[in-house]
Amino acid sequence: MYEGILAYGVDGVPEGCLLVKEGRLTATCLQSAIDLAELNIDTVYKLLTGEATQIDTDIDAVLITQDNVDQYIEMYRERGLITN
Repeated sequence: MYEGILAYGVDGVPEGCLLVKEGRLTATCLQSAIDLAELNIDTVYKLLTGEATQIDTDIDAVLITQDNVDQYIEMYRERGLITN
C-alpha cells in the first residue's frame, strides 16, 4: 500500500538520520546549529564594530541521504547524541 512513497524530514536531527539509515525516511536536511551560531556571532561583531551596516547571508542546508548518512550518524555519535 505504501510502496514508492518518498518521505522527507527537516533539521537533520539524530533520530531522522537513523531513520534515513534504516530506509524509513528518504532524506532529511541539516542546517548546522554550530555553523549558524558562528555566523550569528560574526554578524553581530561586524555590525557592532561598524565593519558592516547590513549583512545578507545564507547558511548551507545539507541534504542527508543514504549516500552520506553514515558521516552524520558518526558526527552525532562523537557529540554524544547517538549512543548506540
